Amino acid sequence: QIEDPCENFVARSEATKTFDVVEAGRAQWYVDGVPLDYTQMSKVLESSRECDEVSYRSFQPDNSCDIIDLVGHSDDTEAAMGMGSMQFYEVALDRTESTVFARAALSHPIFVRESSDPTTYTIVVFTGRQWVLSKAIARNSTFEAIGPNFASATKTMMTEYLNTDDSFLSTLQSIIERGEYADLISETVEETAAISPVGLQWYSPHEKEENVRYNFPVEDLTRPEQALFNCARCDDSANPCLYEGICRPDGFCDCIQGGSGALCQDTPLGDGICNPYFNREEFGWDGGDCCGGSCVGSNCGFAGHSLPFGFDSQSATVETYDAASFGYEFC
Repeated sequence: QIEDPCENFVARSEATKTFDVVEAGRAQWYVDGVPLDYTQMSKVLESSRECDEVSYRSFQPDNSCDIIDLVGHSDDTEAAMGMGSMQFYEVALDRTESTVFARAALSHPIFVRESSDPTTYTIVVFTGRQWVLSKAIARNSTFEAIGPNFASATKTMMTEYLNTDDSFLSTLQSIIERGEYADLISETVEETAAISPVGLQWYSPHEKEENVRYNFPVEDLTRPEQALFNCARCDDSANPCLYEGICRPDGFCDCIQGGSGALCQDTPLGDGICNPYFNREEFGWDGGDCCGGSCVGSNCGFAGHSLPFGFDSQSATVETYDAASFGYEFC
C-alpha cells in the first residue's frame, strides 16, 4: 500500500487549481480541520537569481535617488524631539558575499540614516523581494562628525565603516535570513524594479517563529504602516519643493516660507512664530501664531507676549490697540 504523502501535514489548503504555493496561500487553509483566520505565503528571493558573486557596483540605475526622506514613522528619539522625517543617504559598497541572500542586498543600493548618535546606525536594505528598514544597530567603533558638513562626513565615514567592518556582513545576514533588527518591511517588489524604496507601502513585520533555521523578514499584510519614503532631491517638474520653496542647483530646497523637511513639506503651524504665508484659513491661520489671543508658546509676539486681541476688553485703549507693537502685525 502506497502511503499518501499528503496525509501527514501541519496545515492544509482547500483544493486549488494551481501548483504555485504562493498563489495557493490566498486559499483557505486548515489545521486539524479547523479553518485558519489568516494565512500568507511570500517569496523571499527570485528563483532566477544567479549564484555567482556580485558586488554593489554592478547595480547603478540612472534613475535612482541617492538621498531618501522617511515621513510618517519615527523612533522614540524623533518623537521626543518633534522631528517629522528622517533622511537616509545611499552608500557605495564594494563587497562580495557568498550567500545568495546577502548578494541580493549587495547588488542593490543600501541607504544609511543620518544620525547624531555615533554608536549606532540604521539602514534600508533590499532582501530579494522586499526592502527592510532596520532598527538601530550598534557599531563596533564610534566616530564624531561635526561642523557644517555633518551629513557628508557621516556618509563618508559610514561608507568606510560598512566597507571594512568585519561584522557588517554577518549583521546583513541576520537581517535577511533571520529577520533581526527589522523595524518595517515594504510591499513585495520584483528585483529588477527594486531601484529604491521610494513610494512603496510599508508594513510591520510578521512575528518570528522559534527554533527554525530561517526567519526571513516578511511583511504582515494585516498591519500596514503610514510610513513613506520620498526622494529628498528636488526637481522643479518631477519632485518640486512645496509651499513656494526654491529648488537649488544642488537638488536641495530653500524653504523660504518657513516650512521644513527635504521638500519643505513640514508646515510650521502652531510654533509661536507668525509665518505670513501660512496665515490663511486653509492652514488654520498659521495655527494661531499670528494673533495674541490664539498664539501659544514662548516665541509669541515680542518678548513672549501672548495677550488677548486687546489689552483689556473693558478698556478704551482696545479701540486704538496696535497689534504690530506687540509683534502681531498680521493678526
